[in-house]
Amino acid sequence: MRPMRIRVVCDSSFAEELAGAFAELHELEWSAEMRPGSPVRIVQILCEPAAVPQETLASLAAFLGQELTPEMMPRLALRPVRKNWDQAWKRFFRGRVVAGRFWIGPPWETRENIPPGLVPLVIDAGTAFGTGHHPTTELVLALLTETGCDGARVLDAGTGSGVLAIAACLLGADRVTGYDIDPAATEQARTNAAANGVEGRISLHACTIQTLPQGGPWDLILANMLPAQFAAVADQATALLAPGGRIIFSGILSEVWPGTRSLIEDCGLKVTRVIDDGKDQGGWTACLACRL
Repeated sequence: MRPMRIRVVCDSSFAEELAGAFAELHELEWSAEMRPGSPVRIVQILCEPAAVPQETLASLAAFLGQELTPEMMPRLALRPVRKNWDQAWKRFFRGRVVAGRFWIGPPWETRENIPPGLVPLVIDAGTAFGTGHHPTTELVLALLTETGCDGARVLDAGTGSGVLAIAACLLGADRVTGYDIDPAATEQARTNAAANGVEGRISLHACTIQTLPQGGPWDLILANMLPAQFAAVADQATALLAPGGRIIFSGILSEVWPGTRSLIEDCGLKVTRVIDDGKDQGGWTACLACRL
């Protein structure tokens, strides 16, 4: 039987987030595309070879239906797996200015016309999450640029393709550690670190926050992740952070920000700066917090 994938087409950041969470929960391969200048988001989830695709589709629909109104439900469809299905995002990945400080683009695009004063950051996301163009990543980079990390010891929690870890190095961090539960992600992050000439300054590990072999303390933690993953990092933040250390949280849907703020503050952190992407609905929020 030909392999199948589920195509999820939506206009909502929340729906996209939920589809990705479903794939992560069931350990399924997935990819995401964002069309430049368009609110359309496309998530593709690869069905397990041994599974019945229609059952996976029904399970995803039920999962989404628990959190989304009928008006917010994305369009779901089963499609045969085409050749290089997980590389489709490359058609829409073009270099651009991010957070007013970086030019982030793929290695196959020329960098001759990068505006002066920008820091070039070359990223090939591969099958890992993170081209550097997602609003949640841009919010982290905006806070990172604003607060600085010169000479700091930095932890990138859930590094994905390594965008944030590399950016920290390029902004002058002294030592950067990144971890991700997906070994393929850490391998891609190593490739990207080498492409940016910072491989000797980043230590990458395939693990969880609980099994991270390097226990810190860190001066700065970067945490751009699904909301369900926040609790584990926030709960350990005071132990992971050096005295006076800071943490940048992103990946927070604006409508759940009040509850997330309470979680952060209950862990002994003080929120000192909050920014968002300016969208009234389906937007994202990020914050800077410090250890009390």
